[in-house]
Amino acid sequence: MDIGSTVWRRVMSLFTSLSSFRVIGLSLAIMVLSSAQFANAQGTIGRVYKLQGSWHREGQSRPLTSNDAVPAGALIRNQSQSRLDFIVFLLTNGEVLEKRCSRGECGQTIQLPHSVKQKSLLWTIIEPVVGLVGRNPIKYTVLMPKSGTDKLEEAVVETNRGTADLAPVFGALLKGTYIVRLERKTDRGPAFRQARDPVTFRWDPAEPSNILFSGLEPGIYEVRLLEKRANEAHFPTPVSAWVLVVKPKRFKQVTSSFREAQRMTAAWGTKLDEASVRGFLRAYLDHLSLQTNQAR
Repeated sequence: MDIGSTVWRRVMSLFTSLSSFRVIGLSLAIMVLSSAQFANAQGTIGRVYKLQGSWHREGQSRPLTSNDAVPAGALIRNQSQSRLDFIVFLLTNGEVLEKRCSRGECGQTIQLPHSVKQKSLLWTIIEPVVGLVGRNPIKYTVLMPKSGTDKLEEAVVETNRGTADLAPVFGALLKGTYIVRLERKTDRGPAFRQARDPVTFRWDPAEPSNILFSGLEPGIYEVRLLEKRANEAHFPTPVSAWVLVVKPKRFKQVTSSFREAQRMTAAWGTKLDEASVRGFLRAYLDHLSLQTNQAR
């Protein structure tokens, strides 16, 4: 027997076996990916962010509520048909789907998309926000002023030995003199909210300066514009914003996460009203604050 030929046949047989395993492995990988795509198409495609009215999924008697997961291709219908009714879905690709009866969008059945390209980063922002809003919608309700150009913006700022620069909150203000009040946001009750004395400052967006506040601990604060009346008393206005104060070691990471949320909501454009967007950002700041506390 030719030993060389025998060895060659065994090598070729082994190579053929390995090639077969590769083909089988590739086939299995394709099957897994196909199954995953099918499951994504058939599974949860988003969650209910906000709603008013009696919205039902086809075939279900229980009305939808905030934070409910909704499957791909679901058929949704409003049974109350009030002009003030609406529903907002946040999808796994970071997009928003809103229907309002005031625009004549509730007379027909709404069909959700059969599939979207899921964006994991955006979904990790949406899920905790929708959960927080679903549990306590009043906490994240934003009352927008009926008129006026004054506007504060949600922000993340860094505290250095208890002192933080809140200038990012005032970036959208016009040039002028303002009075603000800072109040710690907490679920522990009024006694722990630590409302601070009003502070007066000059602001010029062309030459922004530091607006320093001292004695701040990490956490969520509400910044509210005040107005001074004839009797020298300070009255709160509807203009406010939330700011998350964090320690230096967490500032870069938390700021990066919040900017992702800001980019996503900016991409929504006019699909969602400003109050709902501001409420979303406040809930996300709250989520980041909870994460920061757990990481200590």
